Amino acid sequence: MVAVYSHILNIFYKVMQPPSIPPTSGGGGEIGILCLGCYKFSACPAEKSDKIIRMMEYQIGDFATISRLSVKTLRYYHEIGLLLPSRVDRFSGYRYFNEASLARVRSIQQLKALNFSLMEIHEILSNGVEPEAIRMKMRDKLNEVDQQIENFQEVRDRLHQYLAKAALPLLQPNPIREVYLQQQLIASIRFIGEYQELNQQIPLLMQTCGQFVCGAPFSLYYDPEPMAEGADIEICLPVCEPVVGGPVQSRLLPGGRALTILHEGAYDQISISYQAVVDYLHSQKLTPLYPSREMYLTGGNPQSPQESENYKTEIQFLVA
Repeated sequence: MVAVYSHILNIFYKVMQPPSIPPTSGGGGEIGILCLGCYKFSACPAEKSDKIIRMMEYQIGDFATISRLSVKTLRYYHEIGLLLPSRVDRFSGYRYFNEASLARVRSIQQLKALNFSLMEIHEILSNGVEPEAIRMKMRDKLNEVDQQIENFQEVRDRLHQYLAKAALPLLQPNPIREVYLQQQLIASIRFIGEYQELNQQIPLLMQTCGQFVCGAPFSLYYDPEPMAEGADIEICLPVCEPVVGGPVQSRLLPGGRALTILHEGAYDQISISYQAVVDYLHSQKLTPLYPSREMYLTGGNPQSPQESENYKTEIQFLVA
């Protein structure tokens, strides 16, 4: 994978070089633009020169044929500022593209082939093509792809597991318990992001807390409903002494009356336990207080679906 990215990076630098345009003889201080498809010669102001450089320019239909992009796509790229025409005819409104535009299209296509989004491509091309900056972006993308491969490997393993059993195992919820949670000293990292970011935050928190950890990790979810993005999350560890360092802060976490349920099994079926909690809240006319909590009592190797059957996650809701 690294070799592929390096090869594409070399091609990308070559493509990003300005096209070589041989000068033609002639007088005047202008750069001429030859418009294919409309067969007219237009001139634009330029620095004083004793030569005229003729740059190939194409109407949008011809440029679509060359670039293998639809006219609709070219217009969209123009709207979002990703690919600007070399000029727009002030009378007809027609868009024209030149060889520099074609070089940019090739860069866009190379980056799209590496799974960069249009927004990421716009950022890269807008900031120029500094080699180290491009390499950093590609290293980040490589890490992202590696994570996606791991995720797909897990899905593949779980599919094999389910097929071997000939049926999907259906979990049954454990009983709801009403308890009183004591206040406790915690070290935590609070962030706004996506739930999968917990995988990166937990190791950082555990490394910072080290020998002061005195309990299982847990998460606090401050949003009253799941968020696709921009979730308010705090990953926590019980500690025997205050720990502060980098993004890690320590504080006393309040206790109180709570409902708890132990979810045993794969995390992707935890909705069964959440359903039991919500049903109990309604039947007892209780109001949940946020943040809710998920305590990870046992985990194991997330890449092994066989081990996921042994996961134990305790869901906790303070109630009023």
